[in-house]
Amino acid sequence: MSKPDWEAIETAYQAGAIAYRAIADIEVCQRDVAVQCQMARDRYHQHG
Repeated sequence: MSKPDWEAIETAYQAGAIAYRAIADIEVCQRDVAVQCQMARDRYHQHG
């Protein structure tokens, strides 16, 4: 058995963590945009 390549494992882990954070940020942004669109739509309908 060769010993595990801890450096490669750590690099992969960090890349995964960065990707996970980026995806989470995108989801939050999309939710914020959806809320802002809804608010804008409501305002638009009120002024009609």
